[in-house]
Amino acid sequence: MRLYLFLLVSLLICHPAVGEDAPLPTYGVERKAPPGMEGLVWNKWDTDHFVVLSIDKSQGSELFSDAESLRAETLARWALSGNDSFFCKLVCVPDADMLRKLFGLKEPKCEVRRSKSGDVELAAIWIDHGRIRDLPSLVAEAELEFSPHQRFLRRGLPILERDAESIRASVAKASDSACSSILDERSSAAMEKSDRLGFDASCALLCLMIRREYGSAAFGSAVRCSPSSLHEEMGFRSASDFDKTFARYRDNLLHDIESGDTPDEYLSPAR
Repeated sequence: MRLYLFLLVSLLICHPAVGEDAPLPTYGVERKAPPGMEGLVWNKWDTDHFVVLSIDKSQGSELFSDAESLRAETLARWALSGNDSFFCKLVCVPDADMLRKLFGLKEPKCEVRRSKSGDVELAAIWIDHGRIRDLPSLVAEAELEFSPHQRFLRRGLPILERDAESIRASVAKASDSACSSILDERSSAAMEKSDRLGFDASCALLCLMIRREYGSAAFGSAVRCSPSSLHEEMGFRSASDFDKTFARYRDNLLHDIESGDTPDEYLSPAR
């Protein structure tokens, strides 16, 4: 299925363009579709870092206008420098039913393709317009795969680019066992594999703690330092002290969320 998705998008990208007037699509091309969806036309727009493919022209034009600013705002909110090689194919369909029928996806999805050496070559996002609110999270996920950021940042930050209700639901899955291993790349890789949701939620809480309790400047410093030196960068005497502080923060915040005492604004520091 993954190979099929990338091949389909690649075919759409490689078709020669025939139009030039922005924001109108540069071309439309018919593709085979499941029964009942014959005659669909994919419209294409190009930006510096995105190729937008959309069945609906108005929806695609909107994405064409917003994609670059959305990426820039995400980078600015989280003190990320971005990667010049970032390139993303953004595929949008009108509704969830079409997303399922055309691509076999129940939810919007981000996926990256890597070279044999492990470097990210491109990212692709599949989304339906009814869930376009998920796009900032997916763009953040794609962006972070292009740079050697710490695992906790790659797994946690996209969660915090969602709406407050979604953040609450996600961080509630935070795992106790992820606390002590979250900054250890080898241990966190194993934890991510065995308890993906719990690990991702813990990573989101760590991002939130640094951003909210220590400020945007501290977050910017944390982004750029190595996992082994994060506790020093944050002013802690040892990694153990940092882990204990994070554990207390996690438990207190989850209690407040469950009690309804945490305002939406706190959970969405980027907004």
